[in-house]
Formats: sequence, C-alpha cells, structure tokens
Amino acid sequence: MRHKRSLTRLYKALDLFHLRQKITACQRKLFSLQKKKNVKNKNLEETVWNF
Repeated sequence: MRHKRSLTRLYKALDLFHLRQKITACQRKLFSLQKKKNVKNKNLEETVWNF
C-alpha cells in the first residue's frame, strides 16, 4: 500500500506539458547540430521530429 501511495504522488507530480516542452527543445537542438555538421540523412530528421 505504501508503494501505491508513493507512486500516486510521483505521478501527480509529473508535469507532462513541461516534459513535452523539454523533449521538443532537445529535438530542436539535435536538428540544429545535424544541420551544422551538414549531415544529409533524411531518416535522422524524421526520427528527431516524429518522436
């Protein structure tokens, strides 16, 4: 029972909107790094943006 309460508190503390914003920021950074290195890999671009 204690584990259930602990997990419930953890779940309620998660800010999924903020987490999604962080993921998107990381995707943008990866895409930017890819462009800087002139990597021509369409599959990488699709992977970064279709997470």
